[in-house]
Amino acid sequence: MRIVIEFLYDDDVTLNRENVYNLLSAADFLQISILKEACLDYLENGRNWKEAVPMKKPRYDISAVAFNDQIFAIGGDQDELTSVELYDPRANAWCDVAFMTKRNLGHVYACVANGKIYAMDDKDQSVKVYDPVVDEWKEVPPTTDDQTNDDEFIDLSSSEDSSSEDEDYFGSFDLFNNL
Repeated sequence: MRIVIEFLYDDDVTLNRENVYNLLSAADFLQISILKEACLDYLENGRNWKEAVPMKKPRYDISAVAFNDQIFAIGGDQDELTSVELYDPRANAWCDVAFMTKRNLGHVYACVANGKIYAMDDKDQSVKVYDPVVDEWKEVPPTTDDQTNDDEFIDLSSSEDSSSEDEDYFGSFDLFNNL
């Protein structure tokens, strides 16, 4: 309410995601049309898509993850890319990060866990892990059931109710934090 009163005295307000809905409600209730219009304008412009710069390398069928307020575009079907690009929305720029350790045979599925990015090839089910601190990809060694324990195991397997076709396609893999 303080912001509304200040607006009435100063005819100035700073709108942001945290206050715009409350200010819109107050402006509507108090019938302050200029503030209401400013809030509606903020919401309308804030929801518009803005065009980002194109990626450095054209690719399709990629895997992408959001990590540390950036987007990582991983792999792709053009020559089974091993390259990875990082998009920084603040700079509206793409840059290369370390290449994956080996060429992917199929689609790459990726996720973020414990401060790292994990990527699995759906054809050979090899798993790679990216450490952003050192900008490096490493192969995750295959695991066996007797190697797992609750402190180290991240289960990224397909759901039990999936069809056998889905299970063959997606498979399952184990990730360990002790790399």
